[in-house]
Amino acid sequence: MMIDFLNESEMEFLNKNMIVKEYKKGEQIYTPLNICKYLSFVLGGSVRLVKYSTDGREQIVAILKKGAFFGEALVFEQLHYPVYVIADKDCKIGNITKDTLIQISSMNKKFMEVFLSEITTKIFILNNQIEILSLKTVKDKLIKFLYNHYELKKTHIFKLPYTKQKIANMIGSSREVVSRNFKELEEEGAFHYDKDKIVLNLDYFNEKMYNFS
Repeated sequence: MMIDFLNESEMEFLNKNMIVKEYKKGEQIYTPLNICKYLSFVLGGSVRLVKYSTDGREQIVAILKKGAFFGEALVFEQLHYPVYVIADKDCKIGNITKDTLIQISSMNKKFMEVFLSEITTKIFILNNQIEILSLKTVKDKLIKFLYNHYELKKTHIFKLPYTKQKIANMIGSSREVVSRNFKELEEEGAFHYDKDKIVLNLDYFNEKMYNFS
């Protein structure tokens, strides 16, 4: 978390200039009608960034957990949020203005480096999400989803980051179809389960990624 790199006086300055609010699960934090005035930190719980189709179906753009932040691409120009920001769980959000962000960044070089690194990671995730949605079949979307998570975590053994319902919402499918395709992938040898973790067969995934390119 970026603020972990701040010293005592910097934390004191941040706390004096941070507006902290708590939200219940399912509560809307921001909507596309709101102008982004803050860089927001997830201090506890998690939030999800979503869009809605014309028939009301939810499309998850991202799920942000404790330590993540949002609004970094909007706050400097005070643009409208392009998505709905919803409390995925009971959460605590800390908000700072762009002036506070600039001051903190000038006070602590490491804070700025981590901030820029996190922005790079979010761009990587967003680009991959766009690529996933461009694929035609649910199976291909799941293959890309799992491979992206492997690249992000730098390990082929991990717990699924989200429930299958949330994965379905992220790739534009249903839980039932996602579950069926997970089973088919397992039968094809794409992965196997080790207790509560999934173990990817990298030979399988590397071949699929080559075919996608």
